[in-house]
Amino acid sequence: MTGSTKEPWCHLLTACGLMLGCIALAQAQGLTVATIKIDGGSAESVSGVQVRLPGAERGQPQTLKAGQAIAPGAELTLPRGARIDLVSSNGNKITLHPGARFLTGVVTVKGESHQPLGGRVDFQVRKALDFFNVQYDRITASVKGTEYSVEIDPAKSLKLTVTEGVVEVERQVQIRFAEAAGGATETTRSQGSGIRIVEDLKAGESKTYRLDVEEYLTEFKNFGEAEAYFKKALAEAEASGDKRRIFRAVQNLMEMYWKIGKPRATLELEGRCIDLAQGRSDPTGEAACLNFVGIAYDSLGGYRKAIEYFEKSLAIRDQIFAGRDHPDIAASINNLGVAYVSLDEYRKAIEYFEKSLVMFERLYTWRDHPAIAQSLNNLGVVYGSLGEHYMAIEYFEKSLAIQERIHAGRDHPAIARSLSNLGVPYGSLGEHRKAIDYYEKSLAMRKRVYAGRDHPDIAQSLNNFGVAYESLGEYRKAIGYYEESLAMMVRVLAGRDHPEVVRSLHNLADAHEGLGKKAEAARYRQRAVAMERRLNTK
Repeated sequence: MTGSTKEPWCHLLTACGLMLGCIALAQAQGLTVATIKIDGGSAESVSGVQVRLPGAERGQPQTLKAGQAIAPGAELTLPRGARIDLVSSNGNKITLHPGARFLTGVVTVKGESHQPLGGRVDFQVRKALDFFNVQYDRITASVKGTEYSVEIDPAKSLKLTVTEGVVEVERQVQIRFAEAAGGATETTRSQGSGIRIVEDLKAGESKTYRLDVEEYLTEFKNFGEAEAYFKKALAEAEASGDKRRIFRAVQNLMEMYWKIGKPRATLELEGRCIDLAQGRSDPTGEAACLNFVGIAYDSLGGYRKAIEYFEKSLAIRDQIFAGRDHPDIAASINNLGVAYVSLDEYRKAIEYFEKSLVMFERLYTWRDHPAIAQSLNNLGVVYGSLGEHYMAIEYFEKSLAIQERIHAGRDHPAIARSLSNLGVPYGSLGEHRKAIDYYEKSLAMRKRVYAGRDHPDIAQSLNNFGVAYESLGEYRKAIGYYEESLAMMVRVLAGRDHPEVVRSLHNLADAHEGLGKKAEAARYRQRAVAMERRLNTK
């Protein structure tokens, strides 16, 4: 018997003290309060500005004065009627309008990177730098000399209006598959970064980007079509000679290989990705390359190697953001937790997941966010692995509640995943009928989401039914579900070897042993072992 293979599938998702008084002393590089207006009139100071400094759990009301320096990583929320002009040491101006929330970013002689969080913020970029990036959620606006404004309705929309020059808008989107396994975004163990697509907005143009819906580049028929698409994109980028475009194409190819389960192909791009990032003096890009390589090693079972790369990526990100909270840092911390789960070091994994969760909660204060739901989900998985099933249920329920609020009555793979995960600890507690109830809800939603198509998530639901019925001693019913799950995975993977096929074969062997069918059990076990050997030699 192979007890570990009989567990239902439960998905991991790879998502200073409090200081008061003056914000900071003057710095060689950074932002300074240039002018203040209250209800349209000039003022020397403004009170009631909520200021949250790096590492602080919450903001404190403070008074800002003209000429005051702002510490990197300080989050400012303006009161009603107040407008502040900030000027960077590079001579660029940032205007915060009443009610705006703004996270001050990195300012160096090479460039600047800032994060508006809500309300309206205007940017006047006068000095041509290596970079001037404004990032919110999955959207980055890059310029070298222009004038534009950003209006954010948190978690719902971002509006860009260009007054002068050109703004390059980079968005992170997802890809999906019509017939092959497109569930990597829902079942992946680590957090990647999405496919990057770019468009230019010119003077006089304005565009609103939705943040409350998932955006997809396209739907590919199968893995092969996706691989061909991104290889062609790389070839076209290389022909253009544009280093930024080439780097983006390499990153997209690495992301795609991760999603379709080709980690070795990701590793083959490691050197090129890092060389391109270093050649562009792009530490953010280099950290992303290292993160991709870490995910690849994790997928291949090289967990210590994965940790090495995740730690390198985190170190660079910590240096870039200088103690400030950032989604990339939280994602790196999450991925370290995932690797420690794979090593069965659950207590250490919990430390990382909790740290990641706290940072995501600070980043997305006052609103639900998928990254928070994913962190709660991961904690549920780990507590379930430790046998603390009531704790697992608590975390899964919190994750489900957030996903349901985010998707507001709509079917969604993330909700179906949470329902499926909730069934697992109930099964472990011996409440198999309750587990089956959750699996039924999850399966029904997945069938609606995927409109009758084969999909790994549906195969997972069928497997979990098999586990529940086997636990009830209903071996024939379990075998029926295991066979249906196996057949779907074989179709999805087009006959390719895969660890989940191995799992299904072992589960069928166990169920047949339960019926006393030794010969049939041995046949499935032999197939499973043979496939494991082939996978280990690839």
